Amino acid sequence: MLSNGHGEDAIGARLVPELRARGFTLEALPIVGDGHAYHALGVPIAGPTAAMPSGGFVYGRPAALAGDLAHGLLGLTLAQLRALHAGRWDAALAIGDVVPLGFAWHTGLPFGFVGCAKSDLYLGGRPGAYLPHERWLMRRPTCLAVWPRDAITTDNLRAAGVAADWLGNPMMDGLAPRGVALPGDPQATTFLLLPGSRGEAVANLAVLRRSALAIAASGRPARFLAAIAPGLDPTGFADAEWPLVEGLAHGWADAAEPRDGREQCALRHADGAVVWLVEGAFADAAHAARLALAMAGTATEQVVGLGKPAIAIPGKGPQFTWAFAEAQTRLLGESVLLLPDDPARVAMEAWTLLDDAERLARIAANGRARMGPPGAAARIADALVARLSATKLNKSS
Repeated sequence: MLSNGHGEDAIGARLVPELRARGFTLEALPIVGDGHAYHALGVPIAGPTAAMPSGGFVYGRPAALAGDLAHGLLGLTLAQLRALHAGRWDAALAIGDVVPLGFAWHTGLPFGFVGCAKSDLYLGGRPGAYLPHERWLMRRPTCLAVWPRDAITTDNLRAAGVAADWLGNPMMDGLAPRGVALPGDPQATTFLLLPGSRGEAVANLAVLRRSALAIAASGRPARFLAAIAPGLDPTGFADAEWPLVEGLAHGWADAAEPRDGREQCALRHADGAVVWLVEGAFADAAHAARLALAMAGTATEQVVGLGKPAIAIPGKGPQFTWAFAEAQTRLLGESVLLLPDDPARVAMEAWTLLDDAERLARIAANGRARMGPPGAAARIADALVARLSATKLNKSS
């Protein structure tokens, strides 16, 4: 399994139990980062890994690429390619964009491609998100099948001669609530804060916290749940790092409150607003929320796929910049409202949206249509088994 980013690793992790259930023995090569999602499932890592300063976001950012190169990106890539030829595998599964796609082709093995990073929705439905060299890789004889992230991109790739099938988006798997008791008042309107999964999350949460304060200032009951991604230490949001991003200034203070036999981290403001830091309960928090304040990639798409609206607020990056957020609105359509870091405006737009039942109904339908139903991981696993079986039969005949 070859993937190149936190979101891509998470999709790979959703495929792991389905592939294991069908008899596959798995190893993974996370091309970007340390592969936390694979480690958590006990999937062996097949080669060297390292976290780069850019977090993997180098496209269109020459300075970020230069920084990664200075931190050993070229040597890491060469070592990863060597590792691909040191192992003995029967097939490869690429997840992400052209990088794992190219790695999979480089192995010489039969491979499938879960194309979760690109979509023709970015272009208003016109073909072109996948460039000629990417389509060339998808048409290689060793490429068994391509599973794009949406139906429109699938149809366009088929027209270009690619063996593509839309089986849904694995991002929408594993999102059933688990009955986790969430902090705060469940009767209040619940807002989900999505600061992202990378190093910028601390600074992003400072931005989201200001908008939460403005929303709370309306006087209407509001509950704020901040989803803290695996691998991020929630205590880091409430102590030493905060002063670097205005953290405990302007009336905010960190607090830890007993809940269900453990301490629940929270940030409290002197005006009474509370931002609860929630770990390991993203699905429950997403289902409980009526609206997300978003500075994240995959998590925002998942919330939208559940039929919820999101307000995107660009930050300083490296991931969640204005360009990234603007592209996300093209991908997700009406479900995402892009606003500047203006807490008063965010608060006004949030309450206005939540009071518009007709608009909320359109947003719910749009989000579910763009992200697809759950169950994609099982369908992709079945398709991979079928394609590999057909390949073996063709060879034997």
